[in-house]
Amino acid sequence: MGRIRAFAGGFLLTLPSVALNGVLVYVVGVAVGRWAAAVVLALWFVIGCAVASAVWFHPNRGQAAAAYGFRKPVGAEPDLLATAWSDVTRTAGVDGWPYSLWVQQSGTLNAFAAPARMVAVTSWAIGSLRPRQLAAVLAHELAHHLMLDPRLRLLDEWVALPARMVRAIGKIPVRAARGPVPSGS
Repeated sequence: MGRIRAFAGGFLLTLPSVALNGVLVYVVGVAVGRWAAAVVLALWFVIGCAVASAVWFHPNRGQAAAAYGFRKPVGAEPDLLATAWSDVTRTAGVDGWPYSLWVQQSGTLNAFAAPARMVAVTSWAIGSLRPRQLAAVLAHELAHHLMLDPRLRLLDEWVALPARMVRAIGKIPVRAARGPVPSGS
C-alpha cells in the first residue's frame, strides 16, 4: 500500500507539468491552426504512450540500454556486480532476477535506476569502490525501483520535452548574438 501511495503522490506532483506542457503544445499548434493544434496534441500523447509502452511495459533491454548509453558488464565486472547485487537483494528481501545490471563507461561516480528494471553503475564505481560501497550504490538504485520512481521520471521526461525544446530554441538567438566561442575556453 505504501508503494501505491508513493506512486500516486509522485504522479500528482507531475500533473502541473503535464498541464503546462499540454497547454504549450496546444498553443504552438494553435499558431498554425486549430486542426494542427489537435493533431500536434494527439501526436504528443500517442507518441508518449508508445514510448512508455516500449520502454516500460514491453522492453527490449538491449535497445533501451544502448539508448541510455549502457553496456553489458565485461571482464571482472559481472562477478563484482552479481556479488554486490545478491547481497543487496537478499538484505532487502527482494528477488533480484527481474532486474538487469548494466555499466555506463565513465570516469565519475554515478548510478541509474532506469525503466524496464535496469540498474546501471559507472565503470569508475565498479573499479574504484569497495564491495560494500558498491552494494550501497546498488541498494540506492534498488530503492528507486521499489518506489516505482523510474516510471515517474520517464513520464516527467516526456511531459517536459516541449518546454525543453522551446528553451533550446530560445537559446539559439542568444548563442548567435554572443558569437563564436574562442578556442581554448
